[in-house]
Amino acid sequence: MRRLAACLKGGYGSTADVIDGKLVLSFTDAIRPVLWQMDLTSVKTSALEMVDGPEAGQFGLVLRAPKGEVQDIALFSTRDAALEALVTVRNALSRAHGQIRPVLPAPDGTGNVAPPSGYVPGWQGKADAHQTAMKWIGGLAGLVILAILLNMLWSLSPRPPSSIATVAPSSSESQGFRSPQETTGEPVSADDFLRAQ
Repeated sequence: MRRLAACLKGGYGSTADVIDGKLVLSFTDAIRPVLWQMDLTSVKTSALEMVDGPEAGQFGLVLRAPKGEVQDIALFSTRDAALEALVTVRNALSRAHGQIRPVLPAPDGTGNVAPPSGYVPGWQGKADAHQTAMKWIGGLAGLVILAILLNMLWSLSPRPPSSIATVAPSSSESQGFRSPQETTGEPVSADDFLRAQ
């Protein structure tokens, strides 16, 4: 909203974003406009603070490191402009959850990216869930296909024909005659075979 109001008034305003683990600040409304960046992965602790400028009525933003080093970032003509720039930086850092550590290349050299431990970008969590769902669907489809193939094999397996009637024992069997089914591999005369039918 402030950016829209600043654009309508003809001003540019301050902007801050976290991109690939870097804090990028654009202070176009400073006395000397500046575009500034800082690598957040190498910074452990630091303070961005508003200080009095070299002349009365000027205010600046400086980066104060733990070792006492002070780096000037931008100088503003009013306290409100410097305070608005500081709040803009705070808002950018608070929105940067999960973006401060950049994604590192995979150690296996495949070109795929491997995030550092504990860091999962929002898009990757969705992709992992999609891949997991696709694995489950693929596994279930494989089981269904396996069941269909087993059913087809079972239906093609040989079974004794149901149209052949069983032969009732006859008087010739009691006399030592055996049916051709019982004498597999033994020669039988045609008359005996036809009588058994």
